[in-house]
Amino acid sequence: SAGGLRYGRWLGFDPDAVAVARAKGTRMDYARTLTWFNLAPDEVERQLDFVRAWKPGAPKIQALHVLGHALLYRCGAFRAAEEVAGELLATSERSGSIFGQANALVLLAELAAVLGDFEAARAHLANARRSFAHLGPDHRLRSTTSNAEEYLLLFVGGDWRPLAEAYGRLATDPSFA
Repeated sequence: SAGGLRYGRWLGFDPDAVAVARAKGTRMDYARTLTWFNLAPDEVERQLDFVRAWKPGAPKIQALHVLGHALLYRCGAFRAAEEVAGELLATSERSGSIFGQANALVLLAELAAVLGDFEAARAHLANARRSFAHLGPDHRLRSTTSNAEEYLLLFVGGDWRPLAEAYGRLATDPSFA
């Protein structure tokens, strides 16, 4: 970073490195090659079919998290994303992954808000915050905001100041990542 604002631009993974990781790496290596903003909509279902066959654990949690976001943001498939978020939550609970549970709850909150179920969105966010409390004070999930919070503010109103302060800190404070 340089100057008053911190920012970055994702350039993507090297396609040859992705091919090697997927062909010769572990399941986690494969899962880490998935990025929701680089997946073509027609690839999401194919990846989802592949990942659903994996046994529960960190690689499946990582992949379901990414694919749920791809369904939401790349495909606009809200109900399919909701199903994957439910799978992510169940898999994370079976595996004891607080990180996965928190991510699933945030995704469920975003989806509920987008679908107009503001009560469910608030409940999912409250449960996510309880999960965040178990991640430690410096965990990155505790320093981010959820799109669900923005949607709730936009659709039903509220105090924007905490969100503006979080984004201001994210843009200017290197320790807030």
